[in-house]
Amino acid sequence: MFSSSLERPGIRWRVPAIGIVVALVLSLISVVSAPLAHAEDGDRSIAGVVALPEGLDAELLAGVQVTARTANDEDPVVDPATVDADGAYSITGLEPGAYLVEFSAAGVAAGVLEGQVYGAADEQPEGTPVDVSAESRNDVNVTLEAVVGAAEDIPGDVGASIEDPAALEESGGAAASGEEVAELESREASDALPRAELVDPAELAGDSVSSVQGGTVPDEEGTGAEVTASQEATVSDDNGLITNATTGNRTISGKVSLETGSMSSVRIYLENVASGSGTPSRYLNHNNTSIPAAQRDTWNASTGQFSFRNLASGRYRISFEYWAASPVIVERWYPNALDRSSAKAVDVRKGNATGINGSLKRGVALKGNVATPAGVNKSTSSLYVVNAKGQMWSAGWNKTANTYQTPALPAGDYWVQLVGYTASYKLDSIQFMKSGSATKFTPSLGGTLTRNLTGTNPNASIVGKIGVTGGLPKDFLRAANVYQVLDGVHFPLYYAWQNHGGNYLTLGLTPGQYKVEFTAKTGRDVAKGEWWDKKSTRAKANVITLTSGQKRTGVNGTLRTGSSGQVSPFKDVKSNHKFYNEIAWMFHSGTSTGTRKSDGRYYYPKQSVTREAMAAFMFRMNAPAKYKAPAKSPFKDVSTKHKFYKEIAWMYTSGLSTGIKKGGSRYYEPKSKVSREAMAAFMYRQYAPSNYKKPSYSPFTDIRTNHKFFKEISWMYDSGLSTGVRKGYQRHYEAKKPVTREAMAAFLFRNALYN
Repeated sequence: MFSSSLERPGIRWRVPAIGIVVALVLSLISVVSAPLAHAEDGDRSIAGVVALPEGLDAELLAGVQVTARTANDEDPVVDPATVDADGAYSITGLEPGAYLVEFSAAGVAAGVLEGQVYGAADEQPEGTPVDVSAESRNDVNVTLEAVVGAAEDIPGDVGASIEDPAALEESGGAAASGEEVAELESREASDALPRAELVDPAELAGDSVSSVQGGTVPDEEGTGAEVTASQEATVSDDNGLITNATTGNRTISGKVSLETGSMSSVRIYLENVASGSGTPSRYLNHNNTSIPAAQRDTWNASTGQFSFRNLASGRYRISFEYWAASPVIVERWYPNALDRSSAKAVDVRKGNATGINGSLKRGVALKGNVATPAGVNKSTSSLYVVNAKGQMWSAGWNKTANTYQTPALPAGDYWVQLVGYTASYKLDSIQFMKSGSATKFTPSLGGTLTRNLTGTNPNASIVGKIGVTGGLPKDFLRAANVYQVLDGVHFPLYYAWQNHGGNYLTLGLTPGQYKVEFTAKTGRDVAKGEWWDKKSTRAKANVITLTSGQKRTGVNGTLRTGSSGQVSPFKDVKSNHKFYNEIAWMFHSGTSTGTRKSDGRYYYPKQSVTREAMAAFMFRMNAPAKYKAPAKSPFKDVSTKHKFYKEIAWMYTSGLSTGIKKGGSRYYEPKSKVSREAMAAFMYRQYAPSNYKKPSYSPFTDIRTNHKFFKEISWMYDSGLSTGVRKGYQRHYEAKKPVTREAMAAFLFRNALYN
């Protein structure tokens, strides 16, 4: 017997917040394993100019850093250089030699700009070394690329500052009174377009174990389990807490710019990140007469300035919306993101936030009638609008009136996709709808294009087998990825899983041109795939032309030992490692670059995390970019010359660690292993909401309610960061055991994903 599976769209909408996401979300260059080596008496330099993509604000350059390192060392050889307002930079103090020059983005810029290595190309992803053996170089220039989905323009004040106190005055007078936003009961009560909801195609399968998913095989898979080390560790008396301000006295303020349209249709929403509800906690309530005037939010329709007042200390997402059907304006989440998952949280746990600006610009939309084709169950089907980048949005579909309406979308070309499900919501068919003979629609900027849609009976299919050879086990999980070639674009439709024997499963398709890729479901760096028919690339793959009702059989492929394209950043972590997703994120986010050896980069997942490494992890993820360590160390056992002095000092000044008191002195013990309870304390102090209340009972059998870290450990469970260790029918936390590097990756990844 064999098992196969079908699941739905796996082209991921990759954005800086989730993304395994996002490649430079936390790009503070540093490593866990090696000190920063400063060149001595180096007289060489590398200089140049950093340019931004057209339309991006020059203020983003303030978030760009430039580093130089040798090919065999992941550490920068000197301190990173910053970029001037005109884009110029200079790395000085270099010894003669060849260096790889890396450009990375931090802060708001990380959500907008991709990082890159000078001279990097598909055939040379490591980049081109810059040789300064003979003389310095001043021509190392780059133009950075925008993150997929980043906006054409970034709000003017991208550097949202943290100040305490800082709040806008109540706006008033004729300027504000005539243009104030009217309070509505709901979005549906207005004539606004449907709210934009970016869809991850992989989530469209009816259930998590379905044998077919749409799109391509995901790059990584994580299990969500965690591993603990077997060694014992000394528990640190490290229970200093961050002092949270009194709730209700925080302010978030900024300015909205509107390209066209009326400010009276602008809505600003605020969502508490800690709530996890996915719904706005409240709108800008400046005109709510049930609230005393002195406590209301503020809004000035003439200038676009706003402020949310009387907020509890915490972290919030802000969305800027336009509640009118015309002109079409694209909704944005701060800082200029297209959806919640790529939004940046505004942190007001330690002070008020200013400069939280939004820029609303023209977009496009589609609407019209829908004629459901034969072979599709309308009641269990859905409509989506897709662009050539693989981004997918839900479309509003009134199945009674047989009409549809898309949300406001960024300018561009779009296709409408009909996804059919069975009565039990199993993925059943995928097709692109037509208006006449056209499948591609290009609405005018700021307008809504009316196009009536028809479909075709999805009665065609592609069937075949996937074999394995070259030492791969017979039960090796494999997949067939089906693409449709339409209007010159390769759209990933679905991938079908197959264990061994039999055929991979298929979906109902319509007449058209298709290509099929064969690859591993997971462990792709240990298996080499191919395209049909025995081709090495998509460009060379044979096209399969389906006609109505045709069942194309014999579309077979073979996997062999080698790599099918996904390569782990670490030599000792294969892509079928249970924590591959989390560990790869550690690298791509800049949280850990591992240990560089002659044959590659190593992560050492089973090693325990030390307290100095923990400081490095937390610093890279959370410390302000301009943090300066104090001249005097707060810890007796950590000198100002310690390779992680800056990170460890920040742990103290931020309130994350008060260290260990010994004989009137304070010690950090940087080489000690971090226990699971100490790790819970670190994570809680940095990320837990101020209003978290510990439960009345323990979620773990081995943790009593009077445990000194009961609240912190309970939060780890309630927040989804730790499910503990199963022992029979019991769940244990194993507080005294040290945290392994793979478990630490899981904790940090889940926190970035959920919090």
